[in-house]
Amino acid sequence: MIPARRFADALAQAAVSASPPERREWAEAMRAEVDHLPDSDAAAFAAGCLWTAVRARVDSAGFVLGAARWGLVLAAILWAGLHLRLAGRMSAADAALPEALSYAAAAIYALGALATALFGLRVTAVLATPVLGLTAIYAAAAATLMPQSPNRAFYQALAVEEVAVLLAALLIALVAPRWAAARTVAAAAKP
Repeated sequence: MIPARRFADALAQAAVSASPPERREWAEAMRAEVDHLPDSDAAAFAAGCLWTAVRARVDSAGFVLGAARWGLVLAAILWAGLHLRLAGRMSAADAALPEALSYAAAAIYALGALATALFGLRVTAVLATPVLGLTAIYAAAAATLMPQSPNRAFYQALAVEEVAVLLAALLIALVAPRWAAARTVAAAAKP
């Protein structure tokens, strides 16, 4: 087999592997067409098949839900790590309250990552909502009730940052399943 034909066959096989399960038969048909094309056209056709299969996979509901779920898990792990780093810096600066809050936030995000990995996006929404409410209350209290001090702006900034991160996680956890469901309905309605 000449290299161009092997390359075209490899691209066509990659298209089959990349296609979503519900489109596997379609991808196999595209792969079979590559065998009937001249060597000069086979690679370009197979590359187009691969591009189409990847687009179909990325556009599938399962991919969107998986990407949202594992994206939130990785983001929560990263955020927990950043809180651990902050806690270490606060410990070195003898700032007990920010250190304790950072360790608590790291634990909450790590548990959220574990729960999302085990149970999915719904648990993210269930867990993030009360934490978001408590954090918003803390942010408001830090702005209004805390006495003037050099650390007041720091505490307030941390609380506002947490509110923004939790809002983003909540938005992803709520929107991704709705988008996937609407996408599935739209795909089923296509002739």
